[in-house]
Amino acid sequence: MELAQFFTDYKTWQTAISFYSNETAADIDWMQQLPSFWYTDVENINACASNVIIINCFTEGVHSADCFNLYNKDKTYIIFTNDIWDTKQSACSLPNYHNVYYPTFLFDTVDNWFSSHRLPFYLDKLYEFGDKPMLFVSTIGSKKNHRTVLVDHLTENIKYKNYILRYAGKDFAQPSNHLDLHYVVNNKFDAYSNIIDEHFHTISDSIPIDLWNSAYVNFIVETDFDFSGNWFLTEKTIKSLLSGQPFVVLSNTWFLRGLRALGFRTYNTLWDENYDAIGNTQQRIDAIIYLLNSFDHFDWQAKQHELESIANHNARNLLRLNNLGNKVFRDFENLANQLRAQI
Repeated sequence: MELAQFFTDYKTWQTAISFYSNETAADIDWMQQLPSFWYTDVENINACASNVIIINCFTEGVHSADCFNLYNKDKTYIIFTNDIWDTKQSACSLPNYHNVYYPTFLFDTVDNWFSSHRLPFYLDKLYEFGDKPMLFVSTIGSKKNHRTVLVDHLTENIKYKNYILRYAGKDFAQPSNHLDLHYVVNNKFDAYSNIIDEHFHTISDSIPIDLWNSAYVNFIVETDFDFSGNWFLTEKTIKSLLSGQPFVVLSNTWFLRGLRALGFRTYNTLWDENYDAIGNTQQRIDAIIYLLNSFDHFDWQAKQHELESIANHNARNLLRLNNLGNKVFRDFENLANQLRAQI
């Protein structure tokens, strides 16, 4: 996301609030005059003469602290991110920075799938409840060391055979090529490369609905699961909320609690979600594997009505995202007013 788009969206929200609530619009024009840089552009960030700099990190979060920590320490940074973290207790060592939270993946995914001007609008996205041949499906993206360790641990410890595990486009359990699009080209998997160039349509924009409809549960491996102290939501989970498929999520501690804080329902009335509170990553993984193994004895038919009720609730909650937008932009206004008084 470009910073200009954020300010355009903010002014759209500002117009709506001013028109319908007669509120006085805040002045944030001064902030648009500040220099801004992509978060990895360390050389130009440090060469910039301004004492206040905007950092575009809309698709990332505090897991990018290795970059942040290379910035000059004598300046003030306004970091726009998709992440929520405690600025007093994090890996970021900058003495003077402010995190502006913007739910990039949530808003972009909903825009992708509900706007008739976007290609995914015309694709099937609805999960169908009923009998399934597989207990769970899991699609894990590009290869990374911690994901490879996870996949090896999963395949060694899942006690049944009727599940689908696709990692970087390769099956590690039951075959599923017949259910999925062929995303691997020249033995390379890239979730963000265009599969339809004209519409900038990528793997991350797609929902493999035939694949998902083959299983009772989507086991989601989020971007952050071996990091601590932050809440980072991506399209991986959002697409299950949108489609209605039940899910188990491997992420950082209290990830599910964060979803519930946004008004979504998870599955703590149907199975044990205490894994969400476990701080140790390996113990959290083991608790999830124990849960996945228990699905072999779960009465899916008896619980189908409640599963559908959760799916319907979450679909309706997507229609209430204006409330989140209100909070995001009000928090931004408060920060802008605070900084303007200081600068």
